Amino acid sequence: MDIVILDGYTENPGDLSWSGFEALGSLTVHDRTPVDKVVERIGSAEAVIINKTPLGRAAIEACPSIRYIGVLATGYNVVDIAACVERGIVVSNIPTYGTAAVAQMAIALLLELCHHVGAHSDSVFAGEWQNSADWCYWKFPLVELASKTMGIIGFGRIGQATARIAQALGMRILAHDAYEVPGNESDTPRYVDLDTLLSSSDVISLHCPLFPSTQGIINKANIAKMRDGVFIINTSRGPLIVEQDLYEGLESGKIGGNRCRVERAHQGGQSLAQGKALHHHPAHRLGAHGITAATDGHRGGKSRPLHRGGACQRRQGVIVPAPGATTSDSNVPIVETVAPPLFPEGLLQCVHRLLLPRDQTASGPTQGRRLRGPFICFPTAS
Repeated sequence: MDIVILDGYTENPGDLSWSGFEALGSLTVHDRTPVDKVVERIGSAEAVIINKTPLGRAAIEACPSIRYIGVLATGYNVVDIAACVERGIVVSNIPTYGTAAVAQMAIALLLELCHHVGAHSDSVFAGEWQNSADWCYWKFPLVELASKTMGIIGFGRIGQATARIAQALGMRILAHDAYEVPGNESDTPRYVDLDTLLSSSDVISLHCPLFPSTQGIINKANIAKMRDGVFIINTSRGPLIVEQDLYEGLESGKIGGNRCRVERAHQGGQSLAQGKALHHHPAHRLGAHGITAATDGHRGGKSRPLHRGGACQRRQGVIVPAPGATTSDSNVPIVETVAPPLFPEGLLQCVHRLLLPRDQTASGPTQGRRLRGPFICFPTAS
């Protein structure tokens, strides 16, 4: 069996072994593959392994030998699932490898918005604290998160992990998800409709997949429903946010600041012009670029809470969702699973093991298991 990895460097820059795949057949590894080389490099391969290289309908139809596509990531919107179902191609992903890391990153961005650690560190190294007339020194308003409300859009694995950290900081949690699990709900977190979440949250964190139903979920109409100066954290996909609407919200002061992970690796990503406009917008930046520095120093008072008004003194962190899944974090298969066609199950085990934390062992392929195991999309019965 011929196996090709189209963008191996992202997951394995040299510290991991491809030996599991080599044991299954003839393996070819490319560090990166431009879109115009995808069909050529797949050639007659039966198994294609990708991370962010797009596999659209045209490429899939041009490579009739493909029997399996393994995505070395949680999101799989880079693959045309409908085309795969039609052609009987099995698709799997890795829904659990980055859960803790993404949740940690979301909170790290939020804390940077609240405390501007980077800007204060730069200020100290520049000698500004040493030369300050006051021992208690600060350049930006500081925000306490205790008793604030975080709204999480997409309450799958990553959303829940983010909620647990936020709760440890004393925050209340509101959750919105198309797939509600009653066992996940208590006084906090609790499920609410989207409008309630938007209007009631001091911080909004995006952890939903990129679907037609979620694309552009942060838009002008929904921004208008938010509290002034809300923090927006987006660790998912860029197109969840309508960039022009976000830009206008920043300009008007409705949004006090914004932090986005820019995604251009997949079709439908941010345009260069839009990305440049946002990245050069002062309110988009963190630290010294995010708010006018205080001129009188910190006089020893309490850290300022998030205000209901005064967007200039509150920041939003924006973080963007991951690709395709029928529910948050790719927890559930996109189609009903049926008996799979014949293909080497070792492929699934290799894909799964590659991204498991070192202290875990793969328990074999599963069909859309919610708590652990790869998402698997099998073609529907004819």
